[in-house]
Amino acid sequence: MSQNQPRTYYNILHVLPNAPDEIIRSSYKTLMQAMKKHPDLGGDHSEASLINQAYATLSNPEKRSQYDLKLQNEAHIDRKIARKKAPDRARSQVNPAAEISLYATAIFTKEDICPFCKALHGRHGIEPDSICRDCEAPLFRVQQKTDDAIAQANPDWQRAIERIPSDKTISFCSQWPQPLPHTGRLMDISLSGMRFATDTAIVKNQLLKISSHLGNSVAKVVYCEKDINESRPRWLVGVEFLTLQFQRSRGAFISTKA
Repeated sequence: MSQNQPRTYYNILHVLPNAPDEIIRSSYKTLMQAMKKHPDLGGDHSEASLINQAYATLSNPEKRSQYDLKLQNEAHIDRKIARKKAPDRARSQVNPAAEISLYATAIFTKEDICPFCKALHGRHGIEPDSICRDCEAPLFRVQQKTDDAIAQANPDWQRAIERIPSDKTISFCSQWPQPLPHTGRLMDISLSGMRFATDTAIVKNQLLKISSHLGNSVAKVVYCEKDINESRPRWLVGVEFLTLQFQRSRGAFISTKA
């Protein structure tokens, strides 16, 4: 767990806030037995007590619901404080008239809704740097399928979308609101997706809002596999981009323009 992350029960058990009961139970057993956090196996008593406290809360539906509400309230207060300190850049990028029109007609498509927090924004005027006014996720959709004809005619174009190795820290959220993001280590990246390692188990098909040194994205988890070569719990995650926003359009990564 990153030193910048709060000591939430989810971070203590190395699971996401929407983790199912079986993941929570499995992670608890791994920490106490396989990782020998139990005092009888040589673990620290205070650390084991904290793990037990986290498991007792998250394994109880009523206690977990109350704890989630507490985290959401804290996150709401943090966002209000943050918005007082900085301009609300996201809200200025949405056309209110387009939103009102969509509400009035009740005709929605997936392009009208933020893929991460599901806020309604309107499909008109979405530019490569447009972001959601609520969660600040990028809204510009990624074309997932490549054009085989272009790839065959221009081999350099096909090579351009190959994955580029990297070793940088990333942060990601699995829900909105979320007090503070989880962290991971980028392994490689392309225009269609990325791979990263994290100490937090993630469910397949989960949507993530990811921030890295190259840009921001909303991505769908394609796979999450446990890294058996690591002595501590770590998962290798592959994601497919749904939306993408580069920090710089040229130089740092790949430019889609000549």
